[in-house]
Amino acid sequence: MSKFNKYRIKETLMLAILSIIPYVSWAIYVNYSYGLSTVIQVTITQSALSFFMTIFLTQIIIYFYHFQHSLPVKIILAVLGSSIFSNIVVYSTHYLAGTPAILMTMLPGAVFGLLYSIIYSFRLAGKLAHFLNRLKS
Repeated sequence: MSKFNKYRIKETLMLAILSIIPYVSWAIYVNYSYGLSTVIQVTITQSALSFFMTIFLTQIIIYFYHFQHSLPVKIILAVLGSSIFSNIVVYSTHYLAGTPAILMTMLPGAVFGLLYSIIYSFRLAGKLAHFLNRLKS
């Protein structure tokens, strides 16, 4: 394994671990009034979801991006497909775990996941640098 790949794996794992802190903090805040047992359940559920969705979201975007040949359709499919898929996984997991305030618990992850999928999809298309350069001028 090259040094670059080792670096990317370490970087991805570090981001996944760090993603737990804000999302779990928000989940605890939203579900705090439901009692200690609910807070513990939400903490465990959101920790696992934050970790694994951070790792796999990029792969999900890439998967949906390669469905089409038309560039606009590729970007739209990558953004919407990855967002819908990841939100269904997160909602279903919280539902099965018994999280009381599911939509509010999901809100930050859904918003930042959508923004990330937009940015990464444009990056895949090689259009992000072009777009940023146009904003500067």
